[in-house]
Formats: sequence, structure tokens, C-alpha cells
Amino acid sequence: MEATEMQQLVDRTGGVRLREILPAGRFFGVGDIYVRSCCSDWRTCRPGDVYVALLDSETDGHDYIEQAVQRGAVAVVAERLPSTRVPSCV
Repeated sequence: MEATEMQQLVDRTGGVRLREILPAGRFFGVGDIYVRSCCSDWRTCRPGDVYVALLDSETDGHDYIEQAVQRGAVAVVAERLPSTRVPSCV
């Protein structure tokens, strides 16, 4: 998706539909996830955020999914299927 298409999508919905930007994503617990705000650091997660569990050379964000949910994350984007009660996209 090009930047202009992304901006039109944001302008139209006030957020982004993950199914449109991650068409190959597998959704669990929901048909789609609408995103207005997201974070990849569980410590800065706010109510309504989508938590993005990143895997890098030092940290595995999957280890902090439950902490993000406790701080208010309403959904998770992950590289592998998380064990959580909120909707997720892999």
C-alpha cells in the first residue's frame, strides 16, 4: 500500500484496518482489527492500543504480551500465535 493510499484510509476511518495493510495476516478472535494507536513497548502501552510484539536480537516482545494487555492493549500483532484473551494478528 502506498503512502497516499494509507493516508486516505486513515482520513476515512480515523484509524487503519489491519486486514488492508496486512492482507496475508491471520486473524484470531476477530475478523479485522482497527488501529488508531499502537506501541511495541509494553511499558508505554495505553488503553485502546494495539501491542506489536517485536522480536529483535536482545528482546522478544512476545514475552510481554500479557503486561501490555494489563496496561490496556485491546489486540496484538505478533510473529507467532500468542496465548492471550485479546484478538490477534499473526
